[in-house]
Amino acid sequence: MELFIYDGALHGERLLRLVRRASAPFSAADIDVRVCDNEAALEAALHHAVAEEAKRQERFFPMRTDDGIRLLRLSRVLYFQSEGHRIHTALTDGTVLRSRSLRVSTRELLSPLLASGKLLQVSKSTFVNTQHVCSISLDGVHLAGGCIVPVSRKYYAEFLQASRESFGP
Repeated sequence: MELFIYDGALHGERLLRLVRRASAPFSAADIDVRVCDNEAALEAALHHAVAEEAKRQERFFPMRTDDGIRLLRLSRVLYFQSEGHRIHTALTDGTVLRSRSLRVSTRELLSPLLASGKLLQVSKSTFVNTQHVCSISLDGVHLAGGCIVPVSRKYYAEFLQASRESFGP
């Protein structure tokens, strides 16, 4: 998504010709042109554009449960925790889902999310969603909603390094 802020020098037909010429590679559905006559309208349009782009980029995680396959929005996942051959997934609404028996390791299953930095491993069996990390203390990782997930000694240094890369110093 690219946003161009227009200063008002072009009007009417000249503006439409410029937009059509610049947007030729895109379909009409990809382009949303709005005329904003004041700062509040421009701010609202920018917030709308950012929210739409966030929805477009939303990642999903397929999970096989006893009820069938569920497609979870990653933004609703607080953490994943493996137990035996199953994964328990804690959601932002307090629900905990339990997967069916897995044939691969949890780390292997979650590897694309780990590689992208969307998840961080805090223990042998627990992976937290970076989107919901509020703070880090000696107690563990404080997640949105007041949930605290302990960080094991083995993963503490690795977790701190990864969190610095994800969140900055």
